[in-house]
Amino acid sequence: RKVGVDAIMTKNKLREKEAKRVTDEAFADGGDVEILMKEATELVKIIRRYAATLERKQRDESGVYSDGKKVSEEDEADAARLGEMLESMGMASALSKKQAAGGGGKGVYYQTLARQLCDFLRHGNRLIEAGGMMTLTDVYCLFNRARGTNMIAPEDLLKALHWMKELN
Repeated sequence: RKVGVDAIMTKNKLREKEAKRVTDEAFADGGDVEILMKEATELVKIIRRYAATLERKQRDESGVYSDGKKVSEEDEADAARLGEMLESMGMASALSKKQAAGGGGKGVYYQTLARQLCDFLRHGNRLIEAGGMMTLTDVYCLFNRARGTNMIAPEDLLKALHWMKELN
């Protein structure tokens, strides 16, 4: 039985193999719609797990993992690629009010939310495709869909919009 870092690395390799198997099966020719939906659910779970890993790595700014191992340039590059991939799918990492409370209060939360909202609307030309104008209801629904389970309240959207004016 493996222990320590070797056990963690082996476990990660098994997860990667499973993720590869799921993606291969999901995109195999002649797949049934029900199978595709099942695999899509598993793909979302895998993506969310990797997103959580990415957020943990981003939170630890010391450059050292919790087990004492230094974060390599390759790990940082992988984390950056994962972040870009998640953002391209509309699954940007989402700051919660609880996380913001530890870093300067609600002002920081609304500033960050305003920046995330701008990035979200600009990415993929969402705003341009909508003719340059969207209803708040549409923005609210699309933004919350992209945030997954870490949704924002309608009041938070309005406050973030006020911060957009100040941030230009």
